[in-house]
Amino acid sequence: MTDTHESPPAATEPATPATEQEGAPKLWQIVGIALVAIIFTAIFLGINGFLSRTIWPNDFFTTRRWTIPVGVLVFSLIVGLAQRYLRAPTVIHGGVVNAFKGKDESDYTTFPGALLSSYASLLSGASVGPEAPVGILVGDVAAWIRSKLRISRRTAQGFDLAALASAYNGIIGSPLFTGVLATELGVGGSNALAFLAWNLLAGVIGFLFYTLLGLPVFAKYISFTPINQLTVSYVLWAIVLGFIGVLVALFVAISFRFFQTLTERRVALRQRLTAIAATDKAVSRQKQAIDSRVTRLGRANLARRRRGWLSSFKRKLI
Repeated sequence: MTDTHESPPAATEPATPATEQEGAPKLWQIVGIALVAIIFTAIFLGINGFLSRTIWPNDFFTTRRWTIPVGVLVFSLIVGLAQRYLRAPTVIHGGVVNAFKGKDESDYTTFPGALLSSYASLLSGASVGPEAPVGILVGDVAAWIRSKLRISRRTAQGFDLAALASAYNGIIGSPLFTGVLATELGVGGSNALAFLAWNLLAGVIGFLFYTLLGLPVFAKYISFTPINQLTVSYVLWAIVLGFIGVLVALFVAISFRFFQTLTERRVALRQRLTAIAATDKAVSRQKQAIDSRVTRLGRANLARRRRGWLSSFKRKLI
């Protein structure tokens, strides 16, 4: 999906001491972060669309084809500079799954660099879609608001996911997308039910916002003919395709587990071989030290014997 931008981090603010005032988010806070997330997303995508329509279709670029790769290089350079000097995040070590699982952490102070890098990545083509930049930026906004509202760390992931649910469900055009994804990933642990409720509430808010305003969503770009009437054949096909989908999902899950286990075993074997090699080197060095010491002792003993023989021979001559 993207190469330079991280998919949405379940963002957390810089470490701050916990206080007694920290607690779980209230209902109005979930509604508030959902509205902030979807409004920010709509503004961000609107500005991105305006820049894309203004820059690339411009007569300067269309009449001078050689300027297009130059422009791409310039925007790519901006991405690199933002990552180098403004600490803009990337997805080299993270992704959507890690974000929903709460494994990725972000610092909302990197928001300026992330914003600049997002626009430059989208304009350069390094990011082929806005999903990951939206996730990063919404995660940073949620982390900043969470720090001001003093949301506890125990429920911080659910608050961040509510923001992501609003943004993603809105731009994708589905009120259940993030709820299903979070459920499949087992997000929340003991708080899974509460997190799912916040997720669904925020997701519906984002979906309704985009739908009522008539903003373009990703679902509209899928050229499937809508079903106007339900027939037995449609039901049977739905069952068959659903079964096939389950098999494909199981195959993917088993494949991931297999290759993960294989990789872990290879790493463990490599570490074991490295340890054995280090042990062999240590034993070899110890053996060399012992041999050297024995050699020195043997030479010293032989020298003493020679001196004794010479002394005895001299006394006999005298």
